[in-house]
Amino acid sequence: MTGQRSRARIALGTALAAAAFLIRGIAAASGSGAEEIARVLERIQSAPRHPEGFADLALWLFRQGEPRRALLAAEEAARLHPEAARYQLLVGYLRLQNGQVEGAEAALQRAAELDPGVRVSLADFHLARAWAEYQALLRSGAADPLLAERLRAVATAAELSPELKAMLSLAAGSPESAPAEAAPPIYLEGTDYALVVEMRTQTAHLYRRRGSDVELVRTYPCSTGRNAGPKQRQGDRRTPVGVYVIRDVVPGGKLPDAFGILALPLNYPNAWDRTHGRRGYGIWLHGSDRLGSPLVPRDTQGCILLRNDDLMEIARLAEPMVTPVVVVEELSLFPAGQWAAAVRKQVGGTEVAEAAATAGDRRARLLAAVRGEEYALYVYRDGDTAVREFRDLRGGSAVASEREPIPAPDEWRAKLKVVLPHGDAELVGIAVEEERNPPAVVLETSGPVEAHGFRPQGEARIYVDLPGVWSGLLPWVVRGNGGQVESVRVAGTGARSTRVVIELRAPVREYRLATEGNHTIVSLVP
Repeated sequence: MTGQRSRARIALGTALAAAAFLIRGIAAASGSGAEEIARVLERIQSAPRHPEGFADLALWLFRQGEPRRALLAAEEAARLHPEAARYQLLVGYLRLQNGQVEGAEAALQRAAELDPGVRVSLADFHLARAWAEYQALLRSGAADPLLAERLRAVATAAELSPELKAMLSLAAGSPESAPAEAAPPIYLEGTDYALVVEMRTQTAHLYRRRGSDVELVRTYPCSTGRNAGPKQRQGDRRTPVGVYVIRDVVPGGKLPDAFGILALPLNYPNAWDRTHGRRGYGIWLHGSDRLGSPLVPRDTQGCILLRNDDLMEIARLAEPMVTPVVVVEELSLFPAGQWAAAVRKQVGGTEVAEAAATAGDRRARLLAAVRGEEYALYVYRDGDTAVREFRDLRGGSAVASEREPIPAPDEWRAKLKVVLPHGDAELVGIAVEEERNPPAVVLETSGPVEAHGFRPQGEARIYVDLPGVWSGLLPWVVRGNGGQVESVRVAGTGARSTRVVIELRAPVREYRLATEGNHTIVSLVP
């Protein structure tokens, strides 16, 4: 007993010493960053033996540009809970960021041994390294012409793991690592998302409305036209530069095999392009039949090529005729709030200027305003019609405009249902409700679902499968509030369902599944 207590004191002392070391140098954080780190530190001090606080600290330090301290925090989380695959994953990612290749490989391999469901393999690992190197070279303007061949060679057996891709997209110099005070010139008011295709890095960035600004929620690899420069005419193998919208969805069965699972046609040439003598047609966002290899940079006839899974996510979130698709050579960032203030000044609030107003005393509602390289596009809704106004960047005056009907929601959903492998429902909320009797986890979906659950014998874990449900853009993990539930995580979306894993602090006697409207209630009986 004395030996056990001694070891416990040593472990506790190690945890607190690690926290004290990691906290040095970050006391100067201010604003929302200070509030966030204060919560993390309070959690560590109140539960120094619990790994989750150190994992939170690791992620916070990484976002602050402290990869070395972030790795130390992640290693402390893994030491406190060595049998948890997610902490080994975090260690592997951060060792990779710190250039510790052999250590990263060992941690990722350990994660795969602990949880066979973790999509990490040696092929994934080496491909992830190549992907990070490829982005860095593109940003420095010194791309190696042999790099695409190397990427193909290392990816013959596996795709890039989504977890690794997400972590590596946070590498220094990428838009995600930009300070919180900077934002792209995108203003969203009546729609939720915008997509920015950055040709220099061959990536597409999905932004979501957050107050008067936007936040980056996804970065996807992509491939654009073989020839440099904005598109001018048919057959020039260039991708147009400008601001566009998605007009339709075309299922893969109506496309050549090389176009993948679906295509989303863009409205090129738009009114601005036609005014400037640009010609051509058939510019699409489309998928690929190259399932086991990375995308080759600048490898299309002018379209924007994405992975099938990424394209399906974009198709679910886009609003036809409205969601801006911005194509630029290089993404520009501005002080947060600057573009929103300019938009409000330009249109006088949320109503369109007289030039775009409809007959009588009706006014069109502003949905989005986005600045491209040559012009700014203002999108309004006038009843069932989208009004798109193109404004000169120098004087702000309207140069051209166009109007198109917006498909009815039921019509658009019917088209998506043909091309997407899941049903109509989406996982839109996860709540841990310990105050219920008995305590419960509530999964909210956008439509009714018939859930299925199972519990491995003797484990403090419950799996819930949601057939026909897409996982959406929810956080990967929702933490408990100190009761029976440690965390709830989305383990992934398969071909036909989404799996949710409920991690418990201790096994329960039984669990019950019930449905109330669009809510699946998982009750936990102690």
